[in-house]
Amino acid sequence: MSKNEIKTDDVSTAIYHLLNLKNDSYSLDLTLEKALEMGISKKDFDYVTEEIRKTNERIKVIKNEENHELVLIDPQSVSEEVLKQTMPSGQLSSNGQEQVGDAFFAPYAATNVNFQCKGGGALTPVYTCRTKALGGWKSKSAVGNPISWTSIDVGLDASNISVSITFQTTDSNGGKANWKATT
Repeated sequence: MSKNEIKTDDVSTAIYHLLNLKNDSYSLDLTLEKALEMGISKKDFDYVTEEIRKTNERIKVIKNEENHELVLIDPQSVSEEVLKQTMPSGQLSSNGQEQVGDAFFAPYAATNVNFQCKGGGALTPVYTCRTKALGGWKSKSAVGNPISWTSIDVGLDASNISVSITFQTTDSNGGKANWKATT
């Protein structure tokens, strides 16, 4: 898998914003060429287009059945609030001062990663959180305390791409960072 290739499990999330509903039929505003540029394999593109074709066929069948109600969701009307609820999240934790990391797929509209950091008891722990989407690392540090969570927002260079993140603390007892992609 190349660096910018989108994993099969993440393809639907990556292209959902390109899905349209018109005249009770779904279509995808995406060519194979553009999909390949985005990091979507031909196999995954073919799978998605076939899935849309089958869905449209099923819609036609349902509409012709008596006493069968059909609800169609317009992908373009999905609110930003719904997008926020479906953003990836997780936790990074360390036992000491080592840097820990993870990677995830940043869906369409993701612009930042919010880290909620807490140390293992140090009076003034320094937290460093980093993101990497396209180019180099973006880093942000903050001094925390032993009582409350410290919030750090680090920007993303791009969405619809795999992102690497890291967390590190100066607390010798380690710490943790709950993270969530945000819009």
